[in-house]
Amino acid sequence: MCFDNNAGSRTSFMLLKKLHKLKWVTRVTEHHYAFYHSHSDAIKLANSIIDRGVYSAVIQLTQELCKSAEVNLVFKKALVQHLSLLTSINQYIVGNKQECKATLFVSKKYFKILQEYPRILDLSIVVRYDFFWEKIKLWMGWMVVVLSYFLHLFIQLFYKKHISKKVFKFAISIPFPWAAKFKGAREFTFLVDDEIIKKDETIFLVEYLENKEFYQHYFDTRYFLKEALSAQKVSNLFRVSTLQFGRDFFKVVRLLFAYKKDFFIYEALISLLFHRISWSIIVAKTPFENYIYFNKEGKSQISTNIFLKQQQITTRAYSQFVGGPYQVFGKSAFDKRNAHWSFLNPDYYYLNNQAMADSMLLHSQDTVQHKVIGNIFSEKS
Repeated sequence: MCFDNNAGSRTSFMLLKKLHKLKWVTRVTEHHYAFYHSHSDAIKLANSIIDRGVYSAVIQLTQELCKSAEVNLVFKKALVQHLSLLTSINQYIVGNKQECKATLFVSKKYFKILQEYPRILDLSIVVRYDFFWEKIKLWMGWMVVVLSYFLHLFIQLFYKKHISKKVFKFAISIPFPWAAKFKGAREFTFLVDDEIIKKDETIFLVEYLENKEFYQHYFDTRYFLKEALSAQKVSNLFRVSTLQFGRDFFKVVRLLFAYKKDFFIYEALISLLFHRISWSIIVAKTPFENYIYFNKEGKSQISTNIFLKQQQITTRAYSQFVGGPYQVFGKSAFDKRNAHWSFLNPDYYYLNNQAMADSMLLHSQDTVQHKVIGNIFSEKS
């Protein structure tokens, strides 16, 4: 028997954990690296499902709200994250048939997908479903986001818009504490060269909770830093933003009542609306022309890029990794594709070498301009 990491209530999970310790079951989780063709299958299927138009009504409403055809990338990203779990488990089981007569325990959220696309799993695999509590949690999360959106739009009626503020040429993301730990050539300030990217034209957006000493240290060295938690703080819902009641309210009402066939539709909509609120607050407080980031390949960043592009802000991503399967040549057990890199949408993606650029072209990054610039850290001494 095999089971996936998302299956089950706490009771069933604890039972399976005990069986696993006794080596009566084998635990199978999504592989970080894509083996054989598992992620290629997932990406191809995600493209096919969304492009078929089954979810066209809700996607069209979302496109009208966001004023972007790229919203379908968020739906594809949400879906491929789940499909790649199933396809990678399938590859594991198929490759280990002698070890495992497979009964696969998965969340019931996968029932529709596996019924409609039974070839995702090998015919020899028996599937058992647990109760889908997650659907209730997703629906509740969706309602919280929608009601927060309505509240935020209502608050905007009391603000005076178009207040003149300094517009920074560049905003550079500091996404998590790990990014701030480096010193020297890899310190997060390394992009500021005072030639192309100048200190007085650049704002660093701290997208996690940081202490006052951290801000004071960089203030003393004349860098501009701003907290960018946005809607993660409930109090920020009461701040001014670039959103307008008349432009968004009825579109969100229509989205609220639109039929949502599958669980990943809720996931995509939550991401799109949450980050739309968040970045509308950030941009209103700290306007900028270019947004530079790294290591953010999830649906949250795809959603963020959609909003920033609507605000005429250029989005630029650069590579922070220095190895991996994309730099392996010849025969390899790795899939040529990995769901992690699929459906990305910065305006520009700066990469270490041509092998990485060639790889990215396989990942449905149709709107991206890929630029090979080498390892950017080598520019610093």
